[in-house]
Amino acid sequence: MVTAYHRCILKAGVLSQKRSALPPLKRYVVLCAPLSVQDVQEVFAAVFKTDPATGLEVKTVPWLGNVACAAVRGTPLLIIMSSEHSTSSPTFIHFSDIRGMSDESQLRSACNFAVHIDVKPYDYRFAATSSTEYQEWNEAFGKAMSIMAERTMGDLRDGAASPTLDAVFEFERLNKASQQPPVDEDDDDNTPLGHVGRINTSLRATSPPSPPSPLSKPRQKTHVLPENVAPPSSSRTYVLGQDVPQSPVKASPGSVTFDTADRPPSVRPSSSSTAKSSGTRNSSGSSNSRVPPQDVVPTNDASDMEQ
Repeated sequence: MVTAYHRCILKAGVLSQKRSALPPLKRYVVLCAPLSVQDVQEVFAAVFKTDPATGLEVKTVPWLGNVACAAVRGTPLLIIMSSEHSTSSPTFIHFSDIRGMSDESQLRSACNFAVHIDVKPYDYRFAATSSTEYQEWNEAFGKAMSIMAERTMGDLRDGAASPTLDAVFEFERLNKASQQPPVDEDDDDNTPLGHVGRINTSLRATSPPSPPSPLSKPRQKTHVLPENVAPPSSSRTYVLGQDVPQSPVKASPGSVTFDTADRPPSVRPSSSSTAKSSGTRNSSGSSNSRVPPQDVVPTNDASDMEQ
């Protein structure tokens, strides 16, 4: 056994790994607690049967990394292999990933114990061949818990009882949770990160309300003329026989134009009444006509005489 020659290896031996709906398998299990560089070298050479003279193989680099990681963390390491001489695919279980253990009384099966971890397959259940071997593994796991407590929770005081497995695992769980970065749940204000959103909400609720804004002077409305007010008089040119005012253009032959710049605004008669009144003015030639007599120019006289 490698335990007799290396102090950092707490226990090593063959156990039966039980699987649900499958027959148990024989596994070679090593429980170690490396701390220094020398411990890492001893565990790696004793468990994986490597020769320092030949150097490291590429496939053994991850194995050495797991042993070194356990030494840096100060936590024990459980190594599971298919056999003592076969190191093709070992399994590493760091005690920092273990969330609990169950003994034979909890499992209600003699000489059985289980290791519960946070990753798949979540549970490793082993069975010892005898009660004596089960007690040896139980003592080895208890010693590993004491080493973990001394390295992570500080030295035990004189006369103090050894910490239980549940207490050590609970301490590791809380320690891992405290190392995670804080999450700010409230992004509505300028509160620094690390404060919980509900605390910020209560602080905002107790703060006094902001004073109302002062009343501003109302703006004066701009004076707008009504739509029915006529615009100021301007010089426009009208053509007889049309109701729409035209722009100043050159009058065609035979038409009469006059300027209304100096005349007061009046209601223009309709086209029919204009036609009737024009006939009356031409026939009678009275002085009541709106158009001055001197402005009337006879048109188309030659054509009327020919007819």
